[in-house]
Amino acid sequence: RYWRDWSSDVCSSDLCSTRNKFDSICPSPLFEIAFEKLPYLPMTPATHKIPKHMTMLAIIGNIATLFSNLEWQMSNVLAKLIDTSDNSIAGSFLADDLTLSKTTQLIQKLTRYRFVHADSTIQRITELCNSVDKVRVQRNLFIHGMWNFKHLDSNKVGVLDMKWKENPGGKSWSRGHEQIFTQQELADLAHTISKLFDSAGKLCEDLHPNQMTPHFQQKQDAETHSPNQPPPHASV
Repeated sequence: RYWRDWSSDVCSSDLCSTRNKFDSICPSPLFEIAFEKLPYLPMTPATHKIPKHMTMLAIIGNIATLFSNLEWQMSNVLAKLIDTSDNSIAGSFLADDLTLSKTTQLIQKLTRYRFVHADSTIQRITELCNSVDKVRVQRNLFIHGMWNFKHLDSNKVGVLDMKWKENPGGKSWSRGHEQIFTQQELADLAHTISKLFDSAGKLCEDLHPNQMTPHFQQKQDAETHSPNQPPPHASV
């Protein structure tokens, strides 16, 4: 009901005329309109600034969307490695439902299969996957953790890892370890994820089917042209 009531007061002219007062880490002036419409989260009339906790929420929400976009883009890379046709539809069927961890593992495995002698391509894809794996740990914490905003006075937020983990020694278990982020650290993370998304997109553009030769095909071609090997029997 809240969403219908609020959205009914906003028209396209409102959205177009509102100047974007956010920097690159805040996704949209839609946030500004929302705060103006919500009576229990008023914006300060004198300064016209978003409350600090809502600014942090906007940044966290932006990071969540960037993680989602990165995961989708890495699935595209995997799909092109699986299905070397131009549209890669069959590859997408297989890649869409995988976790990000499994996606990066398969990308690296297929890279070694598709690009046997292309060392620079192998290195490029390996570096991308390694970088994605580093932020993937944060992705899991952002999506599955419990957020704590008691540190906002210090311009920080915390997120609790709620998965049970075995303590050193193996005799007890615990959860709720908190990781603290400053607003600058969140902005840096958003920038990192955005760059990885761009790198994965550029990689997708550069992956051409005629460059991807299976290992077994290269080995078979070499055996076919070897003077010490008899010609293969024709198959029916």
